[in-house]
Amino acid sequence: MIASSLPADLVDLLAPPMTLDWDRIAGYLAVPTSLSGPLALRGITAVAPGELLQQAGSQFVRTTIWRPDAFVTGDHEPPAILQGRLVRLTDQVVGALASGRGPVLAEVSGGLDSAIVAAALARRTDVEVRQWLNYYSHGAESDERVYANALGALHGFSITSVAKPFLPIDAQGLAINAGALRPSLIGLDYLRDADVAERRRLAGASAIFTGQGGDAVFGQRLTALALTDHLRREGLGSLRLGSVRDLADWTGSSAWTVLGQALAGGSRRAPAKEGNGPSFMTDGARRAQVEVHPWLCAQDQTPPGKRQQIERLAQAQLVTGDCRRSREADLIHPLLSQPLVEFCLNIPIDVLTGLKRDRALARGAFASRLPDALLHRRSKGDMTSHYGRWVSASLPFLRGFLLDGRLAGQRIIDRDRLEAVLTPEQLAWGADYVSILFAAVLEAWVGRWEAACSDLATRG
Repeated sequence: MIASSLPADLVDLLAPPMTLDWDRIAGYLAVPTSLSGPLALRGITAVAPGELLQQAGSQFVRTTIWRPDAFVTGDHEPPAILQGRLVRLTDQVVGALASGRGPVLAEVSGGLDSAIVAAALARRTDVEVRQWLNYYSHGAESDERVYANALGALHGFSITSVAKPFLPIDAQGLAINAGALRPSLIGLDYLRDADVAERRRLAGASAIFTGQGGDAVFGQRLTALALTDHLRREGLGSLRLGSVRDLADWTGSSAWTVLGQALAGGSRRAPAKEGNGPSFMTDGARRAQVEVHPWLCAQDQTPPGKRQQIERLAQAQLVTGDCRRSREADLIHPLLSQPLVEFCLNIPIDVLTGLKRDRALARGAFASRLPDALLHRRSKGDMTSHYGRWVSASLPFLRGFLLDGRLAGQRIIDRDRLEAVLTPEQLAWGADYVSILFAAVLEAWVGRWEAACSDLATRG
């Protein structure tokens, strides 16, 4: 049986022998990127990204037919030409994905990537966007309405701004997205997920468009490795003091530090097979071998800055996970489309960033479509404070749910360490809120599938 998902009624029909793989579950918590790798359900096989699975008799033969590093050639056209091609390709991708679908809903976070997608949608006369949706929370870093509204004013559409729903976490809410073959990171904020799904239903939209993935595709993370790639390709004679100063200013480091990191960055390094994981994991679970994403293996010839970009692309795959809005409508991330990914992979990271700021090439390409406030923005939206308040408000539930849960019972979570973290005082000093939330998501997923495996074993 080959399928893209495994709903409960199909499990009941097929009754495959299934058990949980606790080592892989520990790997999920230690390195969330490993979520897109092998499943933590024994008895079910997943096809890896870019992999072809062929049956040969009673065996299956796996062949890798797509890898991101295959598109990293080092050859590129002048930036001005690349910018024109990027705009045309983005318009083509958005048009192809939006045309003929009927009404759609567009998420407009207030950041650069969603603005690029929204601007491309706004130019389409054959696409009806029923709602341009923006979410905000308390605190300047998590309220991007001013940027979203500026984009709407430029293109003549009205933004619907919604305060992020806020209710304490409970088991019923976590169970909403716990039934997929993998734990869902994109469904982690299940309150917002449900709100978007309901607004889509009321709007009668057939699809939801986002700007997810643009950070990885356009080069949001600028480090000294961009200069490493540049020097490797162009030689030391291409080194310019201005570029070093710009990098130092952007990264908040001294020029000498940036130069030293760039010159040392050419050393080869293997992708990490062992994840540190959050502080509340047991030492044994943190030392567990984690499945390396197939895209991060055998990249000896890939420049280090590009390797870093590919790591971000592997992480971006997590947005294609299961959630309520993806079950009820097409959840579309145009910036992660194959044509755009392959095009930007072939552009050196120092050209994507201009060695001066994040996503510099994309900013220049879409400058005429973006308001100045958004175009020149140096900060990035951050929901850390929102999640911190959410965890704090949910402490009574989270303490019992996690401290007495299966992850603690299987010695993946260190009960004493987590108990020390889940206090108002510790949370006030700042904690890894996303890891705490993901542990709750993982606990709910384990509970759902452990019960299913047990039921199948009893009936089998």
